[in-house]
Amino acid sequence: MRFSLLGLDALSPWLLERAVSKLGLKNLGYALSLSRPIPLRSMPPITPVQWTSMASGVNPAKHGVWGFTKYYRGPNGEHLSKPYTSLDVMFPRAFEDAALMGLDVAVVNYPLTWPLRGLCCLRKMAVVGDTFLAPRVEFSPEDLGGRLGRYFPTYDEVPDPYRRTEMIIEGTLELLSEVDADAYFVVLPYPDQAFHRDHREVLSVGPRSEAVWRAIDELAGELMKRSRSFMLASDHGAGLHRTCVNVLAPLMREFGVGLPSSLRGRLLLSLVSVLDEVSVALPPAISPRELSRRFPRLRETVGGELVAVARAATHEGAGRQSELSEQPFTYDAGGLSIDRILYFRGEAERERGLRALEASRASRYLRVTRLEERFRGAYLPPYPALFVESVDEERYWPVSSRSLAQLRHDMMPDHEVNGVLLVVGEEVKASAAETYDVAPTALTLMGLPVPRGSDGRSLVESRGEFPYDAAVRLRLRMGR
Repeated sequence: MRFSLLGLDALSPWLLERAVSKLGLKNLGYALSLSRPIPLRSMPPITPVQWTSMASGVNPAKHGVWGFTKYYRGPNGEHLSKPYTSLDVMFPRAFEDAALMGLDVAVVNYPLTWPLRGLCCLRKMAVVGDTFLAPRVEFSPEDLGGRLGRYFPTYDEVPDPYRRTEMIIEGTLELLSEVDADAYFVVLPYPDQAFHRDHREVLSVGPRSEAVWRAIDELAGELMKRSRSFMLASDHGAGLHRTCVNVLAPLMREFGVGLPSSLRGRLLLSLVSVLDEVSVALPPAISPRELSRRFPRLRETVGGELVAVARAATHEGAGRQSELSEQPFTYDAGGLSIDRILYFRGEAERERGLRALEASRASRYLRVTRLEERFRGAYLPPYPALFVESVDEERYWPVSSRSLAQLRHDMMPDHEVNGVLLVVGEEVKASAAETYDVAPTALTLMGLPVPRGSDGRSLVESRGEFPYDAAVRLRLRMGR
């Protein structure tokens, strides 16, 4: 095998080193002895966006994926939303490139590979489809499903993230024994899904995490044994954030969105806002938000009285009416940290929202730009949008909180900007990298040319190949 990639969703560099040192992981420890892990910066730190950027080597404005939820207009101008799928990925990914150039490729659980008809060169690939975001798992060739389908459940079928990860690893090891490919691309849902359920267990590498890490180590060892070059990568990190900046507070005040109509709801919103304000004078470990996490029933009662600003899209039907039909702005409710991109119904609403953010207390901690000024490409969303970043991602973390307080102290479990990149087989020529560098590096390790139009660069020695035109790739993508 020329190349293998093992992706761990939400793996931070420090968490990798903690797991290896605490558990004495043989294979990952050996990989660390051969090469050094480097931080892999992601922005925005959102799962479907960054796995797509990593595999394509381009930014969201070139590949067209902006989050979990696609906001778009219907044929009569209606405001609709639906989950992103493989059909929305507008730039071929490295595994498609490899198949296009004649390699046999195996792809396991890569985000946004559902439906499989959205992939080009499928006949050259063995694919176990996406279990992250898809309503069902598809297989190519189809008979793989009959033999291995029991190992690849969706989240709804097996909600326990530890067991799901172990099952996917078991299935991947079976696939390795059956399918002899030139390249393997495997992505696991750990630690992300377990982190969002129990961050203390994951970050401390507790007893439940130990079994999963040992299974991951076994899979990593098998991939390293079979391939000339091995890459371990993650789309973003995970950690605790002690100072949270509420992006929604200025917009809730400006537009009156998210304000409860009932007296009980208004009182609870006021209470939550006051507690957030008080938290600034308290250590994060005893903040009201952190204490409330220890009493989930109370948190659910209070949360049920507050008005949701955004709602998650579903796979039901071709698309459903989005919240932009009823309010001037929204953000993607598909996950945490999605407030990085704020969608507005029109240009006037966006400028009004931008002025409100710039005039707020939160502006000291945030960098807010129009989306088209931050990313360049042909596939911007069809709505005016703002992009939110922190002036210091390690100190101030943007959140979408149903509270009128603009700043709070907390022990907020959420994504981190830095994922990790570890390459075994070649020396990495960088001390840090962007997610866009992953695809050029993977293609170079496979001995394949890097396309023109890529935003990233190869982090290992070039094989002397000339780039090939990205327009060729795009025509193949559009004609699939």
